[in-house]
Amino acid sequence: MIIPYIGKFPKYFDTTIYTYSKNQNIDWFFFTDQPIEKYNGKYKNIFFNKITLEEIKYRAEIVSGKRDIECDAPYKLCDYRPLYGEIFNKYVSDYQYWGYCDIDTVFGDIEKFINGPIQKEYDKIGNWGHFTIIRNTPEINHRYMLSIKENGHQINLFNKMTETNDATYFDETSGINKIYQYYGFENYINKDLCGDILYENLDLYSNDKRFVKSRRMCFLWNKGKTYLIYKNKGKILFNEYGYIHLQKRKVFTNFISNLDNLNTFVITTTGYHPINKVNKETLEYWMDENHSSFDARVKYLSKWYFKTNKFTDVKIGNVYLPIKHILWRILKQKDFRI
Repeated sequence: MIIPYIGKFPKYFDTTIYTYSKNQNIDWFFFTDQPIEKYNGKYKNIFFNKITLEEIKYRAEIVSGKRDIECDAPYKLCDYRPLYGEIFNKYVSDYQYWGYCDIDTVFGDIEKFINGPIQKEYDKIGNWGHFTIIRNTPEINHRYMLSIKENGHQINLFNKMTETNDATYFDETSGINKIYQYYGFENYINKDLCGDILYENLDLYSNDKRFVKSRRMCFLWNKGKTYLIYKNKGKILFNEYGYIHLQKRKVFTNFISNLDNLNTFVITTTGYHPINKVNKETLEYWMDENHSSFDARVKYLSKWYFKTNKFTDVKIGNVYLPIKHILWRILKQKDFRI
C-alpha cells in the first residue's frame, strides 16, 4: 500500500496505523514531509519515507511524460493515485499487487476480503480512492493514460485531470473506474469490503442500504476485525467489513492516546473509545451514545446542505439549495435520515 501524506498528521493517525499493523501480510509505505523518527521501526510492516509535494509532482511528470501538470495542493495528490505503481516503482517492483487508500480509515481483517480475488488475479480490487489495489504489471500500471470515448468524442481523462488543481476524483469515479468500465477490464467489488458512513450526518450512520434504516448503530474494532453494530427489532447484530471509512469527520473530539495492548474500541459521533468487554450492556450503551439530540442533528445536516457547495452550486444569496440531491437521497437512494 502506497500512501503519500503531505502536512500534519491528524489526531487519529496513530490509531489508524495501529489497525494497519494488524494486517501483517500487507506492507504499508508512507511518504511524508513530516518528522518520521517516532514511527521508524515501530511496526514491522509499516515503513516511512521523507518526500515533498514537489518531488511527487516531478515523478508524476516523468512517468506520464506530461510536463507542467497541476498539483499545487496536497489534496490534489488523490487524483494521481493511479500513477503510484509507476511513481514508486522501486518500492513495489517485487509485489504481486500494490494499492492506495485514505488514512481516515480503520482496517479490520482486510485479507479475508481480498485474498480470493488476488488468487484469481483480478486486475483491480476495490472501487474507491479510500481503498483500491492494482495487479502489478507494466501494462496495468499504465492504464491511467488510456483514452475513452464520451458523447462521441475521444477524451483523455488523465490529461484533463492534470489541467486543474481542483479534485476531479480521477482515482475513482471520474477517472480510472471509467477507463476500466470502457475497456471491460476486470474489477472486483465486494459489498462488505468497506463500511462507509453518511458523512453529512452528525451521528455515525452506515450508508449500507441493508442497515441504513436501523434505529441504533455504531462501529467496532475488535482484535483486528471491524464491524457495524446495529440494532434491529430489539436484537443487536454484527456485520463484518474489511475496513471502515470515516470520511469527512471533523467533529471527533475523543482519540486514543495509549495503544499499548489495545484490543477493542468503538467509534461513535464523538470519536474513538477503548472498551474492555464486548457484551450486550456495553454495546447498548455506545449505540445510545452514538445518538445526538434532534436539534444538533438538524443543525449539522443543515450546515452541510445549505452552507456548502458540496451538493449543488445553486444558491440564493449565501444559501445553497441542494433540492435535487435531497430528493435523490429520499426517492432514489432511499437513505435520507436526520
